[in-house]
Amino acid sequence: TQYLKTRAPLSRSLWIIETITTAAPLLGLLGTILGIIDTFKALASAGVSDPGQISGGIGTALFATGLGIAIALFCVVFHNFFRTAWS
Repeated sequence: TQYLKTRAPLSRSLWIIETITTAAPLLGLLGTILGIIDTFKALASAGVSDPGQISGGIGTALFATGLGIAIALFCVVFHNFFRTAWS
């Protein structure tokens, strides 16, 4: 009976993990796009004087994508675990 009591509330809360799984990579891509836009703005105003600054800016922008994908993968694992554990 305890299983049946806890199953319904936990199953109803899976939408939160699903939303995070969907939104995390999208927010990471948004961060990447904004970072690359800032890098191109800096290029337009200062020119290509130091390629290290450009690659550093793009590296920071790509970090956002990596973080978003990592969060999504983490949430997918837990979502699948909870879905199979309570189905």
